Amino acid sequence: MISNQAKIVKKLLIASNNKKRYDLDYVYRKRKKYDKSLGAINLLSRRSKIEWIDIEGIRIVSVAPLHDTERTIIYLHGGGFVFGMSAIHVAYAERLAKSCNAKVLLINYSLSPEAKFPVALNEIQLVWKRLIKDGLDPTKTVIMGDSAGASLAISSAIKFKNDNLPQPSCMVLFSPSVDSTFSGKSYTTNSDKDIILSIYIMDFFISSYVEDNYKTDPLVSPLFANLRGLPPFLLQVGSDEILLSECKAFVKHAKKSKVKTALYIGKGMWHNWHLSANYVPESSRSIKTVTDYIISNC
Repeated sequence: MISNQAKIVKKLLIASNNKKRYDLDYVYRKRKKYDKSLGAINLLSRRSKIEWIDIEGIRIVSVAPLHDTERTIIYLHGGGFVFGMSAIHVAYAERLAKSCNAKVLLINYSLSPEAKFPVALNEIQLVWKRLIKDGLDPTKTVIMGDSAGASLAISSAIKFKNDNLPQPSCMVLFSPSVDSTFSGKSYTTNSDKDIILSIYIMDFFISSYVEDNYKTDPLVSPLFANLRGLPPFLLQVGSDEILLSECKAFVKHAKKSKVKTALYIGKGMWHNWHLSANYVPESSRSIKTVTDYIISNC
């Protein structure tokens, strides 16, 4: 049984999420809402150090406790590659920064369809290279992301390996899409349970991000990639998500490739449930799992 708080949030999400309305007009309206919400980070800055910085021409929100930190978390926000980074992400980053004693860098990467694959991926690598050049210790750094951001985190690690760049100490992945051919069984078995995503929405996101001939590219669908040499990772996914089966298949593939993995399935949980940590006990427990994993691996 899920908590009463989770049941309430689920009902609110069902009421507010029309899974048939995704088009570019909707994306542009949602981007404006996200941009407007970022004004709320001024309230968070009263208890944390929050600032906009620029690295290689890419805007980043830096979130850190008021005291010195032990590690760095590079966070890649979700949003289907087409929108993302709202005050909710900054608030979540603040919780992470405090629980993990870390500076969190939220990368404001370019969005599709204006900037299709591999623009965002190349921007993340530019930031990574600059940070290392400026003294960042990869062994004290985590790359983390949710949804599309988790997919970009995996693809970034693959790209770092291909380009002989240092890897982070570990990755934390929330509900990544790792198979853009949508072959997973849970697209069918969880189609009525998933309150956030549908195969229609996923097709809209992926088609906005890549041309059809790139859908099996390992940097787009890491399920088809050579994963040897990737850093260890924790992957969290909700039991009700259409992405469940491909996430489980990805963990299995990683284990066969000698990558150290940890899988956490949130029973009765929805896509990106961890962002509800202020309201839902299951989300708070998710943060505890993430914090313990990061501290033990970084």
